[in-house]
Amino acid sequence: MSDRIAYLRERIASLDCDGFVSVHPPANQYMSGMLTSLDHVSSVIIVSATEARFLCDSRYTEQAQHQVRGFEVTQISGDQLTVGGETLKAMGLNRVVFDQNGHTVAEHNRLASAFGGELVPSETLVMQLRLTKDVDEARAVTEASELAESVLRDVVPTLKEGVRERDVAATIEFEMKKTGSIARCVPD
Repeated sequence: MSDRIAYLRERIASLDCDGFVSVHPPANQYMSGMLTSLDHVSSVIIVSATEARFLCDSRYTEQAQHQVRGFEVTQISGDQLTVGGETLKAMGLNRVVFDQNGHTVAEHNRLASAFGGELVPSETLVMQLRLTKDVDEARAVTEASELAESVLRDVVPTLKEGVRERDVAATIEFEMKKTGSIARCVPD
């Protein structure tokens, strides 16, 4: 995680900013190592030249203390976007870059209102980092692929005329969960 934080610090400086903020669950998971909810704001990460903070509410604090790497974990209460903006201000940050595809306009407005400083949009800050896999990521991709292949080896022979797609999807989902998958395997 320290390499990822160092990369962000370089990019922050190259954009003439003094911080980075994210409320995007996939980006926050990638940066911190901790999976929270993927469908709503569940954490805020802030990176400056000297600090890296992971803000979360009491639902995630204990998990964060065990899983988050490279960030100071802080339990917060109240609206995470508002507290995130207030934290940016309290850290003395003025010009903060964010991945613009990582939150809604309403979420952006709440963050901006609480911050009061300049939020600078970027389309690819964390995404650029995610494009190149390190050794651990390559190993995780290999393991996930092997898991999916083993499940499909078991499911494919059960496919017959008249079997509903929904039933096949449910079987795949069940088998993936049985073998350790943590995310949804079959989209709705």
